[in-house]
Amino acid sequence: MGRLRTLVEIALRNLWTHRRRTALLGVALASLSALMVLFSGVLAGARSNILRTATTLAAGHLNVGGFYKVTAGRASPVIIDGPGTVALVERALGDDLDFATKRGRGVARLASPSATLQAFLVGMHMEHEPGFRRLIKVKAGSVDDLAQPDSVVLFEKQAQMLGVGVGDQLTLYAITTGGVHNTADVRVAAVAEELGLFSKWLVFLNGPTMTKLYRVNEGVTGAVYVYLKDPDRTLERDQALLRRALADAGMGLRQAEEKPWFLKLESARREDWTGQKLDVSTWRDELGFITWSLDALDALALVLSLLLGGVIAVGVMNGMWNAVRERTREVGSLRAIGMHRIQVVWMFLLEGLWLGLASAAAGAVMAGLLAAALNAARVPLPAEVQLFLLSDTLFVQVAWPVVLRPVLLVAAVATVASIPPAFGAARLRPVIAMQRA
Repeated sequence: MGRLRTLVEIALRNLWTHRRRTALLGVALASLSALMVLFSGVLAGARSNILRTATTLAAGHLNVGGFYKVTAGRASPVIIDGPGTVALVERALGDDLDFATKRGRGVARLASPSATLQAFLVGMHMEHEPGFRRLIKVKAGSVDDLAQPDSVVLFEKQAQMLGVGVGDQLTLYAITTGGVHNTADVRVAAVAEELGLFSKWLVFLNGPTMTKLYRVNEGVTGAVYVYLKDPDRTLERDQALLRRALADAGMGLRQAEEKPWFLKLESARREDWTGQKLDVSTWRDELGFITWSLDALDALALVLSLLLGGVIAVGVMNGMWNAVRERTREVGSLRAIGMHRIQVVWMFLLEGLWLGLASAAAGAVMAGLLAAALNAARVPLPAEVQLFLLSDTLFVQVAWPVVLRPVLLVAAVATVASIPPAFGAARLRPVIAMQRA
């Protein structure tokens, strides 16, 4: 321990003695660290936005979906006993559950006096939708009015396409579970800001109104959206628990498919059975078209880390080789008074470690300040980027994992890059080293 303390002190004194070289290399490393933290924050923010928006609008962390067939060739996306299914979910998941909510599922055509629009309908029970209220940004009207009968919430471009605003009337055309065409007149309760891809094909309808439109009983729903307290840790386990609980309750289950519900509906129509069957899916199953965006962000983060790690390694290695050349006589003197080769190696490694760690920490602080400024400025994103990131402004997420990974990576790369120069210094023969200028 005493020898290590001595080596640490020598390393720090060497960095201080060669302040000019330390400062130049430190500024370069701090800049790269800040860039890495900033890009990691942008990617983490984008991932967080995508997941939060997707799992609020189009799916839960887990989803208990229903398929009901009156005849073998006709299927409807409904659960006959919605309240009973919610109660079963609550019992099965216990403390893992945050909350569960019922939502209707359907497809309908919306018609105004000037245009029509085909869309997926989502039946909302606003008393059980805290996340929806927090996410939706209203351009006009109030999202709380969706709790009123015969009300609908549109996104901005949908309202423009239909030529309607808050308070205007629309007519919905849909096919009921019995195969009968039905209509309902609704009022636009609110017009919401765009939220990427979901703004193109989702329309939110008052839940009881959707029940009337599809001519089903009050307890019937389309799906139960399940939100977990820690989905990253318990998602797969809770999915298995739910499937087991539904099977034990005597409910028929469809074989798991990694598809969204509307594609499963087509599969169900071709299957030879009648009655009720349920399906338990994850958000990844329901939102497969979104996961490629998340995978692309992960790949981009990996490529960025490799590129910046390579730049850091080259810079530190060149700097440390220069340090070895400048301190050849010093290394020879240390070897002559009894310092072992392994101790010389440790001395240079500790210099690289301290340089990398201090520079990375300074860069992380700079990145955190810049991220706070960017978030406060609410930098607008181009429409094409909004479509995939599901946000209209740039969001940089600077949390401990986002900051810690780049800092540790820079420190680790700086240390590893010091290995060749460190062993080069250790191989110097004391007599020859002391004779060099």
